[in-house]
Amino acid sequence: MVVSVNAAYRNVLGVGRVKTAAYKNWETEAALLAKLQARGKIEGPFAIHVEIDRPDKRRRDLDNHIKLVLDLCVKQGLVEDDSLCERIKMQWTDPIDGRPGPVRVWLIKTGDDDDA
Repeated sequence: MVVSVNAAYRNVLGVGRVKTAAYKNWETEAALLAKLQARGKIEGPFAIHVEIDRPDKRRRDLDNHIKLVLDLCVKQGLVEDDSLCERIKMQWTDPIDGRPGPVRVWLIKTGDDDDA
């Protein structure tokens, strides 16, 4: 499961903000899955649909996850730049076997002629 942006970084005295081990682990796993499933790079504007399995019953902010997902899409060369994202759809989903699975992401090219 993608970590929250709140848990992605920590402050290190004399260094500044650094990625946490949890974020690095997620980033490595998600990058591998993205490489296996990528269908090329979207040039220009795009929309993103993200499904995240709710890990438990605690209150959580869904929007704390989008930054890390978009950053990974840029880093993996799936989109040109996350500033070109025109539309975001996110939702919590229930885990199939009771354990949260990987984040599911759909990237859709948008533009003047497209109603994605």
